[in-house]
Amino acid sequence: MGPIGIKVASVLLALSIAGPSNPSVGPFVKEDKFIASSDYLLCAVRLTEGQLPSIYLARGSEWNETNDHLHYNPNGGASGAYYEMRFAAKYAVALRSNLLENYVETLR
Repeated sequence: MGPIGIKVASVLLALSIAGPSNPSVGPFVKEDKFIASSDYLLCAVRLTEGQLPSIYLARGSEWNETNDHLHYNPNGGASGAYYEMRFAAKYAVALRSNLLENYVETLR
């Protein structure tokens, strides 16, 4: 059990650094490092120039649900398939539920 009373087998930290030229860059995890399970927790830290960092959480099992802001790309890029948390403006409302301050209650 973690300090807030949750059981998580593994946590992966993903970093997103957004700047003026690419404000919607989102974190991703290669398929071979990702576990689509409720025991897997992705912690994404979004760093945007001139703003305080934002922390987002999502269980691996959430990618099995229909969530446009949590996306699996089976074709991937040169590195292969990956899972991503999308930070484009059109996903802003959906992403609010994954902000640390909103999400932590779902972990109890």
